[in-house]
Amino acid sequence: KRVPSTCYIIKHGYSGGREDELRQRARSLGVEHAVEFVGFSEATTMADYYAAADVCVSVASSDSSPKSVLEAMASGTPVVLTDLPWVHEHIRDGQEALLVPPRSAEALAEAIVRLLTDPTLRERMGATGRQMVLQHADYEHSMARMERLCRALLAGQPLDLGDSG
Repeated sequence: KRVPSTCYIIKHGYSGGREDELRQRARSLGVEHAVEFVGFSEATTMADYYAAADVCVSVASSDSSPKSVLEAMASGTPVVLTDLPWVHEHIRDGQEALLVPPRSAEALAEAIVRLLTDPTLRERMGATGRQMVLQHADYEHSMARMERLCRALLAGQPLDLGDSG
């Protein structure tokens, strides 16, 4: 109601699941016209979704690090995440993402509205999130670091676990 122009894309990677329940919920709330459900998408299509999005939401209820979160952040899209242990490795609330308690619809709605109504925050958080991914989740960087650690182990050298590149 506070941002009536909002369109939602519900992305899921499973067959069926809760889609019927979610469709019914959208109908009961009178927002079915603003909700699109999409299933499997190729990487190029996902890049288009991220580019078009003002906000990406990932509200897992268990501790995992979804690749989609890193993809969204890498594309500069600000994210709202469930506050789970994995998040705190490189993500700070209000900096790289907005964090909400698990299963708190009210906090989730407030975080989404906050980002949708504050373009300065969206831009800053998108840039900060992208920088975090480039610094800590870049594939080439991570593999080069892993190779250095393996070589040190094989050579019996002390391990440098720092993130200095």
